[in-house]
Order: sequence, then structure tokens, then C-alpha cells
Amino acid sequence: MPHEEARRGLAALRDRVRARTQRSEPDALGLQCLWDEKAIERHHDELLDLADKHPGSWLAYFATEIAYRGEEHGGIEKKYRPRGYDEGPKKE
Repeated sequence: MPHEEARRGLAALRDRVRARTQRSEPDALGLQCLWDEKAIERHHDELLDLADKHPGSWLAYFATEIAYRGEEHGGIEKKYRPRGYDEGPKKE
């Protein structure tokens, strides 16, 4: 099932690009989820194609960063991940 989740994540990123929204958080979250599912390598070329088609967007920035520097940062740089992403679910 992880591959299916990664596919849905990439589809959501494509939908956001089509909608031409410019918020960084959903792009960062989607790409970090793809990273966590170890799906970046499989979609490497497609991510770079999206970046080329949308220069100057957050998606372009994050896609190229994760493709070329993901190992260095463990995915998206922590400063761009949604707050609390690395903390996991809340314990009540």
C-alpha cells in the first residue's frame, strides 16, 4: 500500500499545480510524504518535469531540492515542513 499512497501524493501535487495555488505547506507535506514512502527516486524525472513546467513556484523549488539534496536533509528541509510533522501523532 505505500506505493499507492505515494501515487496519490504525487497526483495531489499535480492537481495543486493545475489549480495554480502558491502555498508552500501542501507542496512540502506532499513531497515529504513521498520521501518517507521512499518514492522520490521512482518519480524523480516526473518531479523535475513539474519543476521545469512551473519555474519560480514552491513546487519547483521543493521538487528540485528533494531530488538533488533530499539525502542531505532527510527529505524537505525541516524549516519548510509543516509544524509538528516530525513529532508524530499527539499523545493524549
